[in-house]
Amino acid sequence: MAHLPLELFPVIFENILKPSQLATCCLISKAASSFAIPLLYDRILIYAWHKGAKIKVVQVFNTLAKRRNLARYVHSLELRDFPKGPEIDVYGVAVFLRALDNCINLQRCIWTRDGSLNNEILQSLSALPQLQSLTINGHSARFYDARCLLNIRGLRDICVIMPSAEVVRVLVEWAELNASTLRGLEIICKTSPLITNEHLGFIACSCINLERLRLVGCSKVSHDGVSSFLHSNRIPMVELALEGLSSSFKWVDLSLKPHNNLTRMRSITLSIGGEAESDFSQWVNAVAPLLRSAPLEEMQIYSTGPRPGDPTDNELWSRLITPHAARLTRFSVHRMLLLPITIEDICTRCSQLEQLFIAVPYAIFDSLGPLLASARNLRTLHLNFPQTFGDPPLVPPDKAAALVRQCSSTLTQLGCNTKVWQVVRHIRTDDQGNSYIERSLGKYEKPDIPEQFLVVHT
Repeated sequence: MAHLPLELFPVIFENILKPSQLATCCLISKAASSFAIPLLYDRILIYAWHKGAKIKVVQVFNTLAKRRNLARYVHSLELRDFPKGPEIDVYGVAVFLRALDNCINLQRCIWTRDGSLNNEILQSLSALPQLQSLTINGHSARFYDARCLLNIRGLRDICVIMPSAEVVRVLVEWAELNASTLRGLEIICKTSPLITNEHLGFIACSCINLERLRLVGCSKVSHDGVSSFLHSNRIPMVELALEGLSSSFKWVDLSLKPHNNLTRMRSITLSIGGEAESDFSQWVNAVAPLLRSAPLEEMQIYSTGPRPGDPTDNELWSRLITPHAARLTRFSVHRMLLLPITIEDICTRCSQLEQLFIAVPYAIFDSLGPLLASARNLRTLHLNFPQTFGDPPLVPPDKAAALVRQCSSTLTQLGCNTKVWQVVRHIRTDDQGNSYIERSLGKYEKPDIPEQFLVVHT
């Protein structure tokens, strides 16, 4: 490999998924390392379930603190685990601060472990000249002064997870200070009454250029709070996610409000709760008119509780999907069973479909292949099965592989409940000497968390 033309190295290295394999590529030659090292440090991810996660955090930050030439390659830093309190003192907070200071090209930072942020870290983040996207744990009590957030400006995306009352109090001002650049806002709660329509109204008045809005678990937010953004925004939004909001949320009232322009809406995520759990038709009748004019490409629907499929559902799903069928690349339904006739309709009419996430009875697994085969561009498929008596906890690999072979040749990833596989392709030769491609299932090796484990159900 050391003798390959230099122009081939970037093409090869960009397709290597595991950091450990990319690190090995750095040892091939000086020329190879000049291409591999920037890719190795471009995106740093550490999750809580990684073996020795906290030790890895310390090792990474030690390297970034000592090697400024490597730190400048870091564009994305995703920390789902981190030493906190006395743990930081053991290693010395100065090391972490120096490492952050050296990451002068950092554009995206995700720092979510409860209690791991402090005033010094927030100050270092505020000094990074290229920082555009910030996701933080909003539980500030005893850990950091929420007003330190006001020093972090020029952000395009802000995501606050589980905000405390102190963070909520500064959120309006923080958003206003970033109003000229802010394009995405996410507020994720478990079930919190702290975020209200009034807060959103104040934010909407200053943040008039938002393209993406996601509200999760904000139990005091109703259609009035959402409408304030749709009304005040200078241009129509592109992405909207509303999950687990107030039980008084009225889709009919939202659809009837003037100036709710969705003519640029590409992605919609909605949860069904309250009365809608027992009356899906009422929910569809309220939502379908609102979305009719939106050029949707992605649609995600969640139910707050399990909902069995009903023979009348197919007509309702058809009504919801029909205006968007020719454009949809992603369709995702959770906690709501889809009947075979609905699955077949979706796969047949949504000709651009690439990602499909659905819940189905395990009893129909063997008959899914012909239904899914119509989705000629399908790349990612995930199936959830309700855990009923007698159902296996995991789909046998041979059954999963048989399903893959019935799906489109474009399929690259399959998930069944909590198991995820990559589709592996092998070139084989038959008895006549002709080559053909055989598909099988392999271990999921991508560094990202599989999509279904990122979904927030409220």
